[in-house]
Amino acid sequence: LEVEHSIRATLGPDAAATDITVTTSPGTVTLSGTVPSWKQRHAAVAAAAAVGGVRTVHDHLTISP
Repeated sequence: LEVEHSIRATLGPDAAATDITVTTSPGTVTLSGTVPSWKQRHAAVAAAAAVGGVRTVHDHLTISP
């Protein structure tokens, strides 16, 4: 939940335009779904990686304008 909150906070008002599913296991986060731009994709991955305890982020996001 902390990871998803961090991602949505990073994307700000643009978060409504995303369809991100966050799956976690100890130290690992997997992001899947769609975002409207490369900028938001990179922001989501960076936000997930910045959460304490996260060592690996698997990026399965796709771009869908």
